[in-house]
Amino acid sequence: ALVRAKVAALSARQAPVGSVRRDASVADCLRYLDWATARLLPRRPVLLLTCGLSGSGKSWLARRVAPALDALQLRSDVERKRLAGLEPLADSRSQPDGGLYTLEHNERTYARLRSCAEAALAGGESVVVDAAFLRRHERDDFSDLARRRGTPFAIMHCMAPDQVLRERVSMRAARLDDASEAGLDVLARQPTYWEGFDAREQPSVLTLDTSRDDLVDRALAAIRARTT
Repeated sequence: ALVRAKVAALSARQAPVGSVRRDASVADCLRYLDWATARLLPRRPVLLLTCGLSGSGKSWLARRVAPALDALQLRSDVERKRLAGLEPLADSRSQPDGGLYTLEHNERTYARLRSCAEAALAGGESVVVDAAFLRRHERDDFSDLARRRGTPFAIMHCMAPDQVLRERVSMRAARLDDASEAGLDVLARQPTYWEGFDAREQPSVLTLDTSRDDLVDRALAAIRARTT
């Protein structure tokens, strides 16, 4: 950022006084300096998880919450394919519980997410980990990470009526514009391996109805109340 600020400052000096190019370069210089200064201030990062069935709005919510909290978004659907050398929108042609969705690859994916989250937190960056987190041990690994680092932690449990879930999954599959490959067959199977929140998790859980119009505002208010 400092290098780019210097380049912008030099560009401003070379432009005529009062010109649009000079004003734009000065604005760029100040923007980069502000960004660099903010990164030198003490920061207390937070760790957030999404949790829920396919179509429950996890990624939709994560994409809107992360920028509002100045947080990074880590998405399991993307990292799962990255581990296999695939682009996010590539079709892995995996069968349910096969290919990229075996238990072994699933464990590798969550280990990757945990490693990335830990590195981000160590660098003072807040993180939203966007994954299903249907199994308790998957969530426990991240709550333990937050506890070790003394990081505020919350689980955004995304829910919606069954019909809404099915409609969202069907529409997403038809668009072919999303990293997720979960279809109606996957959605039908997920409740069989969902593990509910235990007593230790309950204080960290924010239950969010993603069919509500005021979802984002409610989610951000609940997150800030829980993590500050």
